[in-house]
Amino acid sequence: MRHDERLGTLDDVRAAIEPKLLPVFEALLDVADEIDPESTLVATPTERGVYITLGRGKMTDGYAYLIGHRAHVNLGFFRGTDLPDPGGRLEGAGKRLRHLKVDSVATAHGSAVRDLLTAARDHMLELKGRP
Repeated sequence: MRHDERLGTLDDVRAAIEPKLLPVFEALLDVADEIDPESTLVATPTERGVYITLGRGKMTDGYAYLIGHRAHVNLGFFRGTDLPDPGGRLEGAGKRLRHLKVDSVATAHGSAVRDLLTAARDHMLELKGRP
């Protein structure tokens, strides 16, 4: 996974996240890297998070994000309304954005996270006309 530091560094983001949630944040980063090692992380320390994008980090290629809150890390999807959600776990009321609240390392490594990240990546690849 590449790191785009135009907006800040991954260490800046880590410093902004609640210390008790760092293991959850790191687990989500690990799973995202396993699913898409060619992706780029764009750090956004002021938002306490990162965007996960295809290729070189263009925001228009973003398909997921991690944002730290007090009691959980949001695993969000820019086109979440387009994703399958058979368990009804995605939250949000906006036009496109949806998120999953992740509050444990076990949840971060679970099948729901893997399935949603894979579906989001595949959907963005399809939108961009890439195999």
